[in-house]
Amino acid sequence: MSMVTRTFSILVQAVRLFPDVQRRQLARSPDDSRWRRLVVTPSVRRRLPAVQPETTSATLVLQPFGRERDLIVDGKAVKVGRMKILELVACLALHPRGIDRFELQRRLFPEADQRNGGNHFRQITHKLRHTTGVNIKRTGNLILLPGSLAFTANDVESERILDSASAFSGQERRARLEAGLALACGAYLEGSSLPWVEERRNYLDLVYEEARLELATLYLELGEPDAARAMCETVLETNRYSDPAYRILVGIERKVGSESSVLAMYRRATEALTELGLQPGDARRLLQRGMPSPKGAATRR
Repeated sequence: MSMVTRTFSILVQAVRLFPDVQRRQLARSPDDSRWRRLVVTPSVRRRLPAVQPETTSATLVLQPFGRERDLIVDGKAVKVGRMKILELVACLALHPRGIDRFELQRRLFPEADQRNGGNHFRQITHKLRHTTGVNIKRTGNLILLPGSLAFTANDVESERILDSASAFSGQERRARLEAGLALACGAYLEGSSLPWVEERRNYLDLVYEEARLELATLYLELGEPDAARAMCETVLETNRYSDPAYRILVGIERKVGSESSVLAMYRRATEALTELGLQPGDARRLLQRGMPSPKGAATRR
């Protein structure tokens, strides 16, 4: 009948009355798409309550690096003067699912007792609200940033980008390493002496040092020795005892330099290692070993 009338309305009514017909036909001929295209909709739909997504009220970016550290609200720098506000936001960034209120107070005000810590905490959250318009969220004893806030912490974002680089190679890997390192424009929360901040700062120093060494090795593989040399020098500015950086530099001089430039780099490495109490003979390994692994750990003081 449907074929005669060239309409599916009759067939739809029949299948609605006898749903087993459609299931039987699908089981008999699973490759026949005609029965799958036949959608039987009830005449009366039960309306479910609509789920209202939490609308985004504002964007907030934490830029925790160097002297230009700041909070950026809706694309505009706030020029935060108090380090404690940045420490509060940075700590919340590391606990996206929330952190216990008393633990947060202890981290921000380690020398204050619980009562004074609570007073200081209320003052700093008030200043955050006054400066940025952001109200922190309380769920029981947990403190977190509101879900309506589109929040980005550049330290967390840079780690995410650098981690994603491991899934790529060549130019795409290079682009991701460069993008992740571009966000790290200085020391993390420079000037803060909180124990957890110093621990985070040291950790990020190692992460970025390894990423720069990996990028330097990649530059050399891509035929860009000058870029590789510059990246190694950047590493040595913060850690002049980085054995992998010297090994890459020796490799660069071997590849594009001369015997005298190789020996000059060797002497430079020897002088640095001597400051650590190592004998010049130990530095000779720089000339004997091959290129370092991109993930090689740096020798630190």
